[in-house]
Amino acid sequence: SRQFVVHGADFSTRGAIASLAEMTRIALLKVIGRGEEKWKHAIAIQLRDGEAPMKTTFFHTPGGYRLQLDIYLGRGKPAGMERALMELLLIEYGLRARSGEPLSSLGVPPWLVEGMLESVRWKGGERERALYDALFRKNELYPVKKLLEIRRLGEMDSLTRVAFRASSGALVMSLL
Repeated sequence: SRQFVVHGADFSTRGAIASLAEMTRIALLKVIGRGEEKWKHAIAIQLRDGEAPMKTTFFHTPGGYRLQLDIYLGRGKPAGMERALMELLLIEYGLRARSGEPLSSLGVPPWLVEGMLESVRWKGGERERALYDALFRKNELYPVKKLLEIRRLGEMDSLTRVAFRASSGALVMSLL
């Protein structure tokens, strides 16, 4: 699609990251029931040496926006890369209707990003119904109101995060 421009590192690493980004884009389009469509804003992926958290930024440019993901490769493939890519793709999708006016901030709520990722995994056969059944039977799915109020995932323990992901996935799949 040429939506992603990958800078830094060696050719094989750039190729692997570009492939992952394209697979994430194609999976998103499939989940939302869209065919191949023209993107409007490029997503730059900057591969850097060293260790630091991934960082997403956006820039207002003449005629639109530039979205960027900085990935630090000090320890190999960083955790959360698919999540960061999905977030940028959702932001890009939302910006398509904008006429290029300056924005002070951009973001996608965690439930939508996690829900889309869960939907992709579900459609790809990577999720077990047993997990959803168990959470439903034990009444451990998040109520929608609580799900919508969550702004950060960092403080969650692993069991809470699993319940959050499943709840987000269930919500997004019901909306699609």
